[in-house]
Amino acid sequence: MKWVFLVSAVTVVFFLLSYYFKDTNKEKKSSKKNGSCKEEFVSAAMKILGGGKCGRITNLIFSAQIPHEVITENISGGIALWTSDGDVFYGGREKISLSDCENMFKDMPFSEIDLSGFDTKNVRNMSGMFSGCKELTSVYFGEQFSTENVTDFSSMFEGCETLSFLDLSGFKTEKLENTERMFAGCKNLSSLNLESFDVRQLKHSAGMFEDCQILKKVINPSKGELKL
Repeated sequence: MKWVFLVSAVTVVFFLLSYYFKDTNKEKKSSKKNGSCKEEFVSAAMKILGGGKCGRITNLIFSAQIPHEVITENISGGIALWTSDGDVFYGGREKISLSDCENMFKDMPFSEIDLSGFDTKNVRNMSGMFSGCKELTSVYFGEQFSTENVTDFSSMFEGCETLSFLDLSGFKTEKLENTERMFAGCKNLSSLNLESFDVRQLKHSAGMFEDCQILKKVINPSKGELKL
């Protein structure tokens, strides 16, 4: 009787584990199929952060140009690289094409992020992309960083407490619908130029500048009107 119970228990456990791994693999395949950036790039960055090989990382640089002086390690089909001075490079391709940037760098401890290796012409969602990056001081978007198909900027920079300057002059926003809490909690942002923005399709903008304590000057969009 005991043997029958034991065999039954093992069978049930085996079935549950098989179902779990099957479901996990299904999720991974779905993620890659949808072109999600989270699994490949964010997990790679977190792996480096937790590896203890490079001390405190401050700068994150996505680039196809690989400096000679860096140590190289293959991660998730790309190449993650780091240097002794705290810069992390992710590259090894001519460009990194994305289709979703939701919460990509959420809560990461980087002070500088260089996205010159990003091609975002197919991205529709950038909500929460840099949210919670409390130590972020600068973002370089690069020539391939396109926003022309993006509909959602909600909470994109929310909680970036240290950020004092943003160059958004390259942002084209003809399809933009949501900017809710886009800059909320940016306590050190003193001025903002939104002249390149087109907000004629904008539907949601509540709390866009909430708790921006020293924001004194906002250059309004050239097309449409912000209703806050």
